[in-house]
Amino acid sequence: MFVPNLRAGINLQNNNLINDDTAYDADFIAWLSQKNPVWRTQVSPSYCSNSLLQFSAADYNVNEEDGSATFTVTRSGASSQGAVSVDYATTDGTATAGSDYTQTTGTFYWADGDLADKTFTIAITDDSDSEGTETFTITLTSPISGENLDHATVTITDDDTTLVTLAEFTATTNETGILLEWQTTTELDNAGFHLWRATGEGWKYGSYSTVIRLTEQLIAAQGDFSVYSDADVETGVTYYYGLEDIDLNGQSTFHWDLIDSATAE
Repeated sequence: MFVPNLRAGINLQNNNLINDDTAYDADFIAWLSQKNPVWRTQVSPSYCSNSLLQFSAADYNVNEEDGSATFTVTRSGASSQGAVSVDYATTDGTATAGSDYTQTTGTFYWADGDLADKTFTIAITDDSDSEGTETFTITLTSPISGENLDHATVTITDDDTTLVTLAEFTATTNETGILLEWQTTTELDNAGFHLWRATGEGWKYGSYSTVIRLTEQLIAAQGDFSVYSDADVETGVTYYYGLEDIDLNGQSTFHWDLIDSATAE
């Protein structure tokens, strides 16, 4: 039975092989084809000789009212040798799949010698909520190794006007718990505020597993400066806080760009 003597640098798990039969001896090609008949279509893009797969930009901007955004993946380099493929997927940031955009995944394939750009489109939700600017991430990964090959940040610009402009929001530890203070520069038709709390910084990046609404009743607007004391805290735990305002029509605005934290003593 043929047992290959793998040369230095070849890793079958990552399939980092040049897609060219002449690069290897006949016995090795026959053995590899028996082990994995479709290996020629599964060469890991990160190891493809002189070929690079990446997004056409590191950052994309889209207006919420546009309804969709199109993204381009390019193949570049001195050589287009070999067939390659790459997976793409979206990941939540402050924007949430299902409410702000449509979660999207897929796979692109390039044939040997193909250098054509590939594009995919993501639907953007145009709602009536005043949410401010939000972001999510699109990522390219190897379908063989799962390696992250490239990523880009997508920024959604809200087209709904907020009636409250938040200038400052702080969380400070004191002897009774954690004191929350916030200051606004404008408040039009503001019915009041809700406070939200989490015990994980991942909240900033789209992980909402520990997030709760701290206040049951609206905190009435107190002019341009407001305070709230959170006494229901445990010593040594770090809490992250965010502010929501509600207008007279019941519309919410979440000010997640000014999340602050404090550790209870």
